[in-house]
Amino acid sequence: MNRLLASLVFIVLTPHNAMAIDLTALWDFSKPEVSEKRFRAALETAKGDDALILHTQIARTHGLRKDFAKAQTVLTTVEPKMKTAGHEARARYALELGRTYASATQARQGQLRASQPLRRA
Repeated sequence: MNRLLASLVFIVLTPHNAMAIDLTALWDFSKPEVSEKRFRAALETAKGDDALILHTQIARTHGLRKDFAKAQTVLTTVEPKMKTAGHEARARYALELGRTYASATQARQGQLRASQPLRRA
């Protein structure tokens, strides 16, 4: 009984940073431009980590369209907020940033340069 009570207290008192937005419902991988519009619409009411995560997904839409410079620009706008962001937002940021550099269309030098800030994180 004590374990059950302790578990319930832990669940109730532990802050949850779960997204309020269902990203799966917003994604159409075959039409990234449509997904971008959906993410931008959701961004109008999103706050905190939800807004940061939506930005990472907007960056991903640009990456899927092979516009890696635009994807990096989107990620650059939220980079200062990553220091105080939750785990999911930081992980998605790092993932999408890595994708912009790891693409087969990127020069090897760009891939190496991009990995340096991630090693320091």
